[in-house]
Amino acid sequence: MPTPAASRLRHLAAIALLFAVHPCVQAQSVFTGPIETTEIASGVHMLTAGSNAVLVIGKESAVLVDGLIAVQAGPLAKRIGELTSLPVRYMIDSHFHGDHTGANVAMRKLGAEIIATEDAARTMARATPSPRGGMNPPVPAEGLPTRTFNGRYAFSIPGARFRLVEMPVSHTDGDAVISLPQSNVLIMGDLHHSHEYPVYDTLIGCQCGSYEGNLEAYRRAMKMANDKTIIVPGHGGVTNKAELAVYVRMLEKVRSDIQALIAAGKSENDVVAAKLLQDDRSVHPGGPDNRDSFVRQLYQALKTGNGA
Repeated sequence: MPTPAASRLRHLAAIALLFAVHPCVQAQSVFTGPIETTEIASGVHMLTAGSNAVLVIGKESAVLVDGLIAVQAGPLAKRIGELTSLPVRYMIDSHFHGDHTGANVAMRKLGAEIIATEDAARTMARATPSPRGGMNPPVPAEGLPTRTFNGRYAFSIPGARFRLVEMPVSHTDGDAVISLPQSNVLIMGDLHHSHEYPVYDTLIGCQCGSYEGNLEAYRRAMKMANDKTIIVPGHGGVTNKAELAVYVRMLEKVRSDIQALIAAGKSENDVVAAKLLQDDRSVHPGGPDNRDSFVRQLYQALKTGNGA
């Protein structure tokens, strides 16, 4: 029987493998390449370079949701200037990860207030374990949120309204979903990756992620959407409620399948070899193939209770 130390090492190896194909640590060209711009609704632009940011242009000012990685702060500000001459009054961080908070400092210098959940702000202010070993540095003090909230928070600018809803511990310990009622757009941040299987913090990051929490976040998000809602994930292309429902059914089924195999005494390698997701079509094509590493992480979560 493996020792607890050996089990922990295997778990860490599974997490490292998962993040080896996760966009946050893919080849930097994915994140440092040109910023692609897509107008997904009137005055609402998705800005993509590895991860997604969303610019909402109102009548007198604009709001930015998430901000790519730090080296893209300059190009992102330039792209925003090409889309509007209005100032960015607010920036919303959907969670603390660096590929979504990279423009915080730049936006603060341009006069924007930064909004996030209290938990996300707290985690941003400290170093967090990296999947590659060592620690990721905290967000610089000048880029930390200036407004924080728990539960729900709503505000508006002329021409646009925003409803922020904190989610249970899931992808991290401070995720929020952002609804734009006037545009019927729902921004999920990294609670959803449309082109790959879920990534959530267990032994890395906030070390608090929860698979069941992420499922509950999906359920709550779907209640906020209708059949015409445009859903923006943290990574990958836009999606909708029907596709999200198929994705969630897949997440529930694969968990049930893995639980049954664990009960039958199957090892982690046995479960991966079973290819439970071989015929799955709930994930958009073109993203990183992280199905095996996702199954390993879920197996370990269900086996140990850490992240389940």
